[in-house]
Amino acid sequence: MKAGEAVQRGTMASIHELDSGLPVQRGTMASIHELDSGLPEEQENLSLDARATRKRRSACRLSTDRVVDLEKLRSSVLVNGDSLDRMKGPIEIQYLFFQLVKISGEFTRLGWLYYDHRLYYISTAKKNWTASRDDCLERDADLVVINSREEQEFVSSLAGYQWFWIGLSDGDPEGTWKWVDGTNMTSSFWGRGQPTDAGGGDDCVATSLGKDWHNGWCADQYRWICEKVLVLDHLEAELNKEVMREEVPQIYDTPFSMTVSVGNTASFSCRARGRPQPTVQWLLDGRLLETDGTDNRPESVVRMDGENLILRGVRSGVETVLCMATNSAGTANHTAWLLVYEVRPDGWLHFDHSLYYISTAEKNWTASRDDCLERDADLVVINSREEQLCCHDNRYNYYLKQEFVGRQAGNHWIGLSDGDTEGTWKWVDGTNMTSSFWLSGEPNDGGGVEDCVGTWGYGWNDGPCTYQRHWICEKV
Repeated sequence: MKAGEAVQRGTMASIHELDSGLPVQRGTMASIHELDSGLPEEQENLSLDARATRKRRSACRLSTDRVVDLEKLRSSVLVNGDSLDRMKGPIEIQYLFFQLVKISGEFTRLGWLYYDHRLYYISTAKKNWTASRDDCLERDADLVVINSREEQEFVSSLAGYQWFWIGLSDGDPEGTWKWVDGTNMTSSFWGRGQPTDAGGGDDCVATSLGKDWHNGWCADQYRWICEKVLVLDHLEAELNKEVMREEVPQIYDTPFSMTVSVGNTASFSCRARGRPQPTVQWLLDGRLLETDGTDNRPESVVRMDGENLILRGVRSGVETVLCMATNSAGTANHTAWLLVYEVRPDGWLHFDHSLYYISTAEKNWTASRDDCLERDADLVVINSREEQLCCHDNRYNYYLKQEFVGRQAGNHWIGLSDGDTEGTWKWVDGTNMTSSFWLSGEPNDGGGVEDCVGTWGYGWNDGPCTYQRHWICEKV
């Protein structure tokens, strides 16, 4: 019989009798009151025992199952029509039970997963078996102990297609598999051909989705799963410790820079994790956007609701969009840009202080420049990151840069070459290149004839000037 099932047989008989629909007898009610009156003393004893044997789940499970069994007993009494108002003990039991539910819900909010009176923590980092267990112990938990096929299937579903350490090893002594709570392995879920002991060092066990268990080197780097069994006596104190484990915010869903024409809108999102959960705020051109109304917001703000921001292109230019995530442990931020251009009737694009013409035909570099000169312009000179992004995106009239990268691998000539002096890159206006956005490994002057530059994705690539490509003209 498991420790978590340690309910007196007389009590269990009372529960069975009540569930069978039999009338509630005085002897049964007396046993309820007797059981209820003994609860505080028993919980106190369990608290002392749990402090002395913190890592042993057998002691932990007793308190939780006790509360659950008492709740079942209270429910049975209600079914049989007795008035709960006259029964102070079961009301207290109900209070304890709902406290358990409430506090376990708080752990879930902090990133733990609840299943069958237990809480599970899934790591995102990778460590060896010993370091993984140390992390669990620091969380007042331990590596997961699996005692049933149902729990194995649940844990396996958490693991997905990666290996996760569990709390089973045979390091001492060899061949005797023990759980981290000191109990011997009784139920096992080994994968085919497992366990093995190649070289005598495969002493630690991991699990994965659909693969059951396999033993491997304890020094291998895997993710891990911690388990915390719910014990009402200690749960509030453990929750307080968990809340105190502060983590600096980390922005995991960052806003992308976007390009829109005047009058159109762009959506930005920013999501962050940390402990406590960070608060997300937005700054537009260095100005904090208030959440208590729209009267004082910039005219480009369409809507803002915490993690999401919608802006409208009002006039040609650049707006700096900064997402800031803050909690008591610190601050994280990420910057993006809203690039707004105006489409003129003649087809030229007005961005910032320049006009741009995006060709629809393809020509070599020299013929492309001649076309620009005929338009009283020249091939574009890119002197800033904003201009680089503008010229790249407006060619395809896409708002989302990532969407463009995925769908349109393109290339256009710009006004940069080293044709006069090999290795000295100059713009068509005679100035030397200062800012550069070369792709990795570029420029490489492949074959000694790559003297002209075009955009490729978000960077530059040198190529033969005779290649046929689209081009971008600029008129200042």
